[in-house]
Amino acid sequence: MGNIFNKIIKLNSGKKILLREPKLSDARTFSDYINNLVKEDTYISSKKQSVEDEEVYIKSMKKNISNNTEIHIVAFDEETKVGSIDIFNLGVRKEHSGELQINILKSFRGQGLGKILMHEAIKLAKEKLNLKMITLTCFSNNKIANQLYIQQGFKQFGLLPNGIKYKDQFIDEILMFKEI
Repeated sequence: MGNIFNKIIKLNSGKKILLREPKLSDARTFSDYINNLVKEDTYISSKKQSVEDEEVYIKSMKKNISNNTEIHIVAFDEETKVGSIDIFNLGVRKEHSGELQINILKSFRGQGLGKILMHEAIKLAKEKLNLKMITLTCFSNNKIANQLYIQQGFKQFGLLPNGIKYKDQFIDEILMFKEI
């Protein structure tokens, strides 16, 4: 991805959002973002992150982007991170495939951001990482995410019963893939 991905998109609400790769100077907004998701108790994380934690994460991410082993796009509403998507190359004997992870702040869900992020990241993964397939996992009770993935052409290929522990309950983990 280098330092070239920079795009303004318009959500269904009409709001303009900047999509770009991460910068080290984003550490504060990354920390605020993940901590908002932790507070919301989303599916993504249960551990708060400091600015220093996020600096380490961004440095690692930028190295992987430079090495063409990862795609990472961040969505910003002005200076606030509101969403992100990663696709990681799976490496040895799986160089042709990558794993997708996406997350969006609650106040920006349902406005088309997920669909746009997926489209842009998959396009870049195909071009920059030379991927042929994308995989992902999803909580079985996350109906909105499952619907988005299916709409974007992902197909279920497996189910791991009780694969995830969330809010003191075990939830099935859905395994999905898409050939690109």
